[in-house]
Amino acid sequence: SSDLIEIYLVKVMRTIIVDCENVRTEVDFWSAYIRTVKPDGAQFFGRNLHAFEDAVLGGGPGWPGECHLHFVNTRPLHSIESGRFLEMLRGVVQRSAWIKICID
Repeated sequence: SSDLIEIYLVKVMRTIIVDCENVRTEVDFWSAYIRTVKPDGAQFFGRNLHAFEDAVLGGGPGWPGECHLHFVNTRPLHSIESGRFLEMLRGVVQRSAWIKICID
């Protein structure tokens, strides 16, 4: 009789929590992102949604690495650009495959 041994490799991803409680502007949001995440190429990161999309979808400057990115206390984001900023951010999040991104 032969015994079947199964080995599962589980990649443990780090979780990064970005607290948005004190975010009042888009500039505040990107400052919180850079300060908390310390992404690759931060000095070249454009600090806008298009740059974020390029970072999380294509590995461009601002790439946080493979991780779980969790934005918390996001109520203040509703007031940036009358909610348009948050709506566009959620659009990028939905298309992210390499990084799990949550917005609470």
